[in-house]
Amino acid sequence: MKTSLLYVKSLYWTMSTMTTVGYGDLTPVSTKEHWYAIFVMLFGSILFGYIFGLMASLVASMDVTMAAFRMKVDSVQRFLHYRNVPRELCERVHRYHDNTWAQTRGFDEHAIMCDLPSSIHLDLALHLYGDMQGRKRNAEPAFVRAIVLRLLPTVFPENEKVVLKGEVGREMFFIQRGHCEVVNDETGEMLVELQDGQYFGEVSILCEARRTATVRSVTEVDLLVLNKQDLDLVCRDFPRVAACVEIKQWVIPTKLQNSLARSHRSRFG
Repeated sequence: MKTSLLYVKSLYWTMSTMTTVGYGDLTPVSTKEHWYAIFVMLFGSILFGYIFGLMASLVASMDVTMAAFRMKVDSVQRFLHYRNVPRELCERVHRYHDNTWAQTRGFDEHAIMCDLPSSIHLDLALHLYGDMQGRKRNAEPAFVRAIVLRLLPTVFPENEKVVLKGEVGREMFFIQRGHCEVVNDETGEMLVELQDGQYFGEVSILCEARRTATVRSVTEVDLLVLNKQDLDLVCRDFPRVAACVEIKQWVIPTKLQNSLARSHRSRFG
């Protein structure tokens, strides 16, 4: 018998024995062959058990985050049903959770960053939100870093009102991704379109005034939120910036104010 044929028959017997198929066309004869066959079958059972167990573990670990998120969503759905919340509002909540999962995959970005040492937290924040530094070239770098560390990521579904005219504003927003629009509440007319890298809501927190306009998401948007309390704390540490020069140049809206003024003149002459 040729050597190559012997190798083929040996491989055939080994695979059929390890996979516990054992067709029986090649059977052991001597005691040594029986012991060898027992060893191969035992080894095959252990090997396949280990492989299947490892695969199951990997699949389970991949589903942990999704399962936790799904449990949270189910809990919210049960609450909405218990409270008899209107269907339209339930759909908005459901759409929000869908968008959140699509953007974050269940990870709490802020919580992850807060668990890091301050130096790593800063470097990661600058990497994620580093375009903030380019907004005002003359702004003090330490001031910009302090602002970046206090930004909170959030998402809004399409066609949701982010801020409402007349409400008390306690935060401003930076657009990471997506489009928003400033709208006229009375006519629904778009006054200003806001795109990636732009911001809104700064008038209220700087001037301690009510919102001057309504801002609505045109697409799904990723926003960075800066709370008034955090801004006040940073400004307390940087009095020169807070004193009017750089802070006003960095965040006071010129385009928005001009558009609102033109809209006011067109309606009231």
